Amino acid sequence: MNWILTLPLPLFALALLSGFVFGFLLRKGNVARFDVIVGQLLLKDFTVMKVILTAIVVGSLSIYTLDAFGLIPLFRLAKLPIFFSALGGGIFALGMSLSGYCPGTMIAAVADGAKDMIWGVVGMLVGTILHMEASVHLYKWTSQTDAFSKQTLSTYFGISPFVFITLLGLILLGLAWKTRRNLIT
Repeated sequence: MNWILTLPLPLFALALLSGFVFGFLLRKGNVARFDVIVGQLLLKDFTVMKVILTAIVVGSLSIYTLDAFGLIPLFRLAKLPIFFSALGGGIFALGMSLSGYCPGTMIAAVADGAKDMIWGVVGMLVGTILHMEASVHLYKWTSQTDAFSKQTLSTYFGISPFVFITLLGLILLGLAWKTRRNLIT
């Protein structure tokens, strides 16, 4: 995380701007609305799925392109055992189940005027502070590696990340076409 502080100002400004643009697009895509998120969970409205998959494709393409041109430090995966990844995913799922929002849509909802999500943001900040304090003491366990810690899906399948991202984009287009009326039939 310390490499963020060493970024050149134009790159830092670009990162900040892209975060604001992403939040704006979340709001414009209506995924900051509780009823849209519940519609996704009930498999009735696939707006959230389309927006998040688009963000994954664009984000992946951006990271690998910046890495290929040497504009960001060498792209490395965290050396985190699967147990801790599953634990973090479970905590994330619990928070999302309780609030009805993921962190990005929660902040977009607060920016859109959802006062009930202010407590969700407070909880997210408290959780972040607790994690930062605890991670120093947990480092010896979390820095262990396992067989999967250095693999991405593209390295697992033995293909270029750009080929994998292209395939992911094609899957996204197929899902968007299949759910064009927000219903899977």
